[in-house]
Amino acid sequence: MPNTQEQKRLGKVGQVDAISISELFVKLDLALKHSFSTSLWISGELRDKPTVKNGHCYFDLSDPNSTTGYPPTINCVIWAGNYNQISQQLATKNLKLEKGLVIKVEGSLKYFAGRSSIQLQISNLDIEGLIGEIALARLKLIKKLATEGLIEKNSSIQIPTVPLKIALVGSPGTQGFLDFMNQINTSNFNFEVTQYPVPVQGTDAPIKLATAINVASNKNHDILVLVRGGGSKSDLSAFDKEEVARAVCNCSVPVFCGIGHTEDSSVVDEVASKSFITPTECGQFIVKMVKSYFDDVHRKIEMILTLISYKISESDSSVAKHRANLLLEGNKAVESASNSIELNRRNLQLYGERTLKIAQDKTASARSSLVSLASRIVTNRQNENSNKMNILFIQGNHFIDQSLFKLRIKKTQLVTYSSIFVESATNSVDSKLETIRAFDPINILKRGYAVVRGETNKLIKSISQVEVGTLLNTELNDGTIISQVSNVKKKGK
Repeated sequence: MPNTQEQKRLGKVGQVDAISISELFVKLDLALKHSFSTSLWISGELRDKPTVKNGHCYFDLSDPNSTTGYPPTINCVIWAGNYNQISQQLATKNLKLEKGLVIKVEGSLKYFAGRSSIQLQISNLDIEGLIGEIALARLKLIKKLATEGLIEKNSSIQIPTVPLKIALVGSPGTQGFLDFMNQINTSNFNFEVTQYPVPVQGTDAPIKLATAINVASNKNHDILVLVRGGGSKSDLSAFDKEEVARAVCNCSVPVFCGIGHTEDSSVVDEVASKSFITPTECGQFIVKMVKSYFDDVHRKIEMILTLISYKISESDSSVAKHRANLLLEGNKAVESASNSIELNRRNLQLYGERTLKIAQDKTASARSSLVSLASRIVTNRQNENSNKMNILFIQGNHFIDQSLFKLRIKKTQLVTYSSIFVESATNSVDSKLETIRAFDPINILKRGYAVVRGETNKLIKSISQVEVGTLLNTELNDGTIISQVSNVKKKGK
């Protein structure tokens, strides 16, 4: 049994006046209308991507500055009549409502007792304020990166002269991605494109873009290309995020951006090595770089080939000139040697004949003188001793014999010396003739060499002058071989 105190308490509670829930909701509705009799402006962050149904736009706004785990949130709606106008204004500024945007909206509060909720029915949206918020966030990030010395970090990396190895970060199948690849594929250059497929818009885009850039940075690439087709400012918001901008700043290779926009540039455009309005323009620039290098190399090769051709022609002319001079000088030398030999032979013959005649004349004169002397002695000294006369006669004959003997020796020596001189001169001429014959093209062919000429009778000096099917004339010592090329094999292959 309850005591007296308990009875008093129960009796008092039972006597308290209470209102119904419906009455409570009526009072709450009246309080809202009294406190917010006119429309009001509210600032908040879109918690999710807005949903459009039957022309009406639904989304939730939360307090971005809340420090609680569950920030205050209010349900919002833009009725079709207002949403049609607001969406057109957004499109004019190339904007779109996306998750994470902080917006300012004007509307009136509506309390729904059936679901115990309050709804903000929006009639207006601060477009200029939205643009300002996006621009302010971008400027703050750029200033922060500049303070850390990162703005020009990537652009300070030297761009390779021939960037053939490309890391392509983007979304395959999108128009921007295809536009870039079209420029690369139709260039006829041997590009090596490694694709890093990632989404380029949406809530996951920033972190995935940053991850792909960091992964590609550690690979063996010449440049990294970041592409995205056109879209609204909110579509391009991923390229204003800090994680993506830092990944570009710290990339180990130059980053080229081809993000489709026609107005303000993104933060990534500011920190990349090169920035282009469209993926197509980005691809064209890279192809132009490679083509410029290729054209320069081609011009240098043409110059070298022209110089080589000139040197070969000059060398051919010089060889022909030296060959003609050698043949002329050889003929002159042979003719001169022949004339010299003949002249020396005649001179030696005349000298020998003159010497022999003089010797014979001297011998005859001496003999005549001795005979005459002996006769005079005999005549004058008939009375002298006959022995002395005989001695004198004997001595005279002995002297004559010695003189004749000496003359014969001199004649033999002259003939010998003449033969030796003629043989030496003949050997010298033969040696020179052998040297000349060694350089004679005909004798060169006899040693196994051949001269190869093309269809126009032009000398073939390199396999680069022939191709399969070319007719060749091969001149040998004893004739000419006419052949057709069936295969060409370079040296060392």
